[in-house]
Amino acid sequence: MTCSMGHHHRHHPKGHRPSTDSPAAGCWSNSSSSGSVTCCNNNDRQNTLAGQLSEGPSSQISPIHRKNKPHEEIIGECDCPVKNLLRTTNCTRQPQQQYYATFQQQPSSSIQLHHHFQQQQQQETTTKLTTTSNSYTHSNRIFNRDKSELKVSSKYDNTNNNDIEYLVRRRSYYCDSLASFVKFVLTLIFCLTSTIGTCNAGSFYGSSFVSLPMQDAKSNTDISFRFRTSRSESLLFLAAGKTDYCLIMLQQGILKVHINLGAGETEVSTPLNIRLDDVAWHEIVLTRKNAEVELTLDNVHTSRAESPGRYYELNIHYGLFVGGMGDFNKVFLGNQKNFRGCMEDVMYNGIDVLMGAEDAAVNNPEAKVHNIDWECAEQFSAPSNVPITFLNTDAYVAFPSWISRNGGEVTFSFKTISSNSVLLYNNGHMSSKDFIALEIYSGNLRFLLDQGNGVTEVLHPAQVDTGIWHNVSLSFSSDQIHLEVDGQAAVKKPMAGPQRFIDLTDRLYIGGISLKKKSRAIKDGVKSGSSGLQGCITDLYLDGRNIGFPEVLETYEVRSGCSWEFPCAAAPCTGVGESCIQEGMNGYTCTCKHPPCKQQQTHVMSGDLLEVQAVQVEEGRSLMITPKDIQLIQSPEKLGISEHEIYLQIIELPKYGSLKFVESDEGRILSYQSLRDNGILYTHAAGENTEDSFIFESSIAGLTTEDLANNSPIRRQRFIMKIRILPVNDRPLITVERTVFKVVEGSTLPLPTSLLAVSDPDTQLDKLILVVTYNESRDGYIESSTRLGERVSSFRLAELEAGLLQYVQRGKLENSIAIQAWDGEHYSNMVHFRFEVISIELELSNNTGISVSLGGNQYITASNLSFVSPGLGPDAEIKIEVVSGPSYGRLQRQRGNGKWITSRRFTQKQIEKKKVRYVHSRGNPRSDYFTFTAQLNGNPVDKTYTFSINFININIQAVRNHGLRLENVGESVITENGLMYQTFPQRTPDSKIMYRILSLPREGNLVISKSGSAANNVFQTLAVNSSFSQE
Repeated sequence: MTCSMGHHHRHHPKGHRPSTDSPAAGCWSNSSSSGSVTCCNNNDRQNTLAGQLSEGPSSQISPIHRKNKPHEEIIGECDCPVKNLLRTTNCTRQPQQQYYATFQQQPSSSIQLHHHFQQQQQQETTTKLTTTSNSYTHSNRIFNRDKSELKVSSKYDNTNNNDIEYLVRRRSYYCDSLASFVKFVLTLIFCLTSTIGTCNAGSFYGSSFVSLPMQDAKSNTDISFRFRTSRSESLLFLAAGKTDYCLIMLQQGILKVHINLGAGETEVSTPLNIRLDDVAWHEIVLTRKNAEVELTLDNVHTSRAESPGRYYELNIHYGLFVGGMGDFNKVFLGNQKNFRGCMEDVMYNGIDVLMGAEDAAVNNPEAKVHNIDWECAEQFSAPSNVPITFLNTDAYVAFPSWISRNGGEVTFSFKTISSNSVLLYNNGHMSSKDFIALEIYSGNLRFLLDQGNGVTEVLHPAQVDTGIWHNVSLSFSSDQIHLEVDGQAAVKKPMAGPQRFIDLTDRLYIGGISLKKKSRAIKDGVKSGSSGLQGCITDLYLDGRNIGFPEVLETYEVRSGCSWEFPCAAAPCTGVGESCIQEGMNGYTCTCKHPPCKQQQTHVMSGDLLEVQAVQVEEGRSLMITPKDIQLIQSPEKLGISEHEIYLQIIELPKYGSLKFVESDEGRILSYQSLRDNGILYTHAAGENTEDSFIFESSIAGLTTEDLANNSPIRRQRFIMKIRILPVNDRPLITVERTVFKVVEGSTLPLPTSLLAVSDPDTQLDKLILVVTYNESRDGYIESSTRLGERVSSFRLAELEAGLLQYVQRGKLENSIAIQAWDGEHYSNMVHFRFEVISIELELSNNTGISVSLGGNQYITASNLSFVSPGLGPDAEIKIEVVSGPSYGRLQRQRGNGKWITSRRFTQKQIEKKKVRYVHSRGNPRSDYFTFTAQLNGNPVDKTYTFSINFININIQAVRNHGLRLENVGESVITENGLMYQTFPQRTPDSKIMYRILSLPREGNLVISKSGSAANNVFQTLAVNSSFSQE
């Protein structure tokens, strides 16, 4: 048999895809218990982990046999290097069978696999490992294609040869390939014995993030992690509560921690002279005990700080975020940039955040692990001149928008066989039509430019989908476009018009476009907007500057170096009528009309029946899945069956859409013939997700157990159909609670900050523009307090929320306005507001004046002075402004802090709250007064009023003066029951009525209590002219 592998779209974890190599070279023969077999290895084996481990004679896999029947061959009976075993076909589940393999890496390390397949749904695999590697703790988790879950936890001690046991829990009914499991173990060994890098590090690509919902409140905090990056600004970690938070981020290459326990923010940072954006690994340990905060960098540098306040619990309500916050916006902590680099061992109070989030994401939609690879990618340390590999049609690289308004020059080299793909795209603001795009369309380069005057197209005649390197030079400005391919130029002038500049504000995309931007690109006229490059780009220069991995903001599905080989470019299929078809990233197949061809096919893995291609559909739309998406790669005739006997059973339905197809009587099962005749209709449910999938299983009708055991091409197989969702720009939505307002004629009414609420699932609210439409009446309009007198035709939500907007009513006619939200492409629903005009009819309901004693003061209350007006709402404000007077005193208003200040302006509400008074300050008058005017919502009443003040004489009279009677006692107390005076007609506080001693008693003494309790009173003897109060 031949150890080979073709290209198959099966469900594998990211970073653990099956090899797509073809055995073009490097074949050898080995012997096994079953005889001689040929094992082939591709030229690029050194680029893979298994290829590295296969170097040397000791890296071999022994033959695999059934434990109970050792003479029977099962699969991969190749005693060949590791890489070829990894290509072994999937095994068919057999009841009560155990499989063994032994891997010898070096004398001091050995691994033994015990692969046990149980008859029940739950399956367990146990692996024991003995090694003498350096002390190291490792934990990792991967998923295989049927979502089997592999959990590994180990600790190695270099002083003992410990046996370590790995428990692998698998939740699938049919087993995956033994080769996949072996590859996992080999990867583990490589990680544990390697002296560089780590194998449980997560790669964050600029849009990646991890979120773990949790609630927590502790007075101590322990956070630790390791990271490496070249980015100087990014969010590393966030524990978010409603008011409390712990934010760890990079600013200008310095790590800073911001902690707020509710009483104010505390900041602590690493040393300012040590930059951490040097792509080296750094270890961070943050500990907090109550208010004491300690930050340690690389176990060497320690910084300390102390949090303010008396409460020390860090109250977490929303959870933990690593590398970014995704769409979380309940707490605003500034515009944090996503992390780009590697992180590992992220621990929060004993919780492994990365592992915990991945576990929680299975059942909790709020837990997310977005665009993470569980290995530290080489691209983070790659220099600018390293080629970029774009792995699939969703891949892209995003740079800042460095192209100036006057134009720019881009040069690069690329190779691909893609006939339609995006090479470059950069657009302007969502309200602008400006953009540039360079694409491959039908094998030729096509450049588009729009600077606001219309789209200009330049189509180059050179064929570039040839699989060989092509050199491209592109320069563009408002005057000329110059596109050159391999020295051949195409020149054209841009479309003329009033716009002279190219305003590009968004990211510069290379090799593809992010999903959220594909719809915009397609509407701009980019015909291949939904498909990225499958190939390589190198020597990328922008305006003479070499740019590459160190300069990128975000990458998706790319790797450093050029992994694509296009062997068909060398025309290896030499037979008559033969054609060459690319297989995977570096293999090929020769096909002909009448097999057998001269060149033997090398791409088909003998055990696979179907090949599944990912599909894409616009958000909220439907898609028909047909045999071109689920292709038969084995001939039914050769297997002695028809397409009616090939069944597809839906195992797991899509999460974000629905499927519709002609089912069999058993439900959720259709034949391949039904797929060909009717297809499967997928309908997206119009959410904002960008990926969906469903899992199905293929089977053949009427097969016996012996057929399944001996005929691997027709065994049961499980596949995942990936569905890419192209985002569609949804319309904004405005909701309101109140649409009618009352406004006084000629007045100004501040618009409440809750006037309206706007929602838009795919546009940031601060980028929306609210457009105002007025009716034919010119009596009312909206203005901004920053631009008084100017009629507002549009505004942003921030202006409304800041209280800067107000409605101005100048005439007597009722007015209405309409408001819509605009996201740059679509308008929202229109909401109407009506403003009813109220005429100014203030009536003075109370104006009694007040009476005050000479030298005294008196409140002015609502019973003394108040206005009423029919139809006044709760928002109406009546202000009183003193025009003249008073002559013998002051009017005072009480401030919020209790202090009284002299004021000539106050409001009706302040009068009602007893915050206005008159204070007599000079002279001995009989009366006083002041004149005033009133305003309603800032509009004066055309009338002047007078408020009178009468002074009254204060008489002091004895209320009680009974004297003091002593009988058979030596002392007695004078109280208010025996002695009390008060003023009339106005009462004076007891503390203000003072007594003065004119003469002393002849037979005794007067003493007064000064302080202390009844048991410890301190008394003072009174003398002539001593005084005390009635109080």
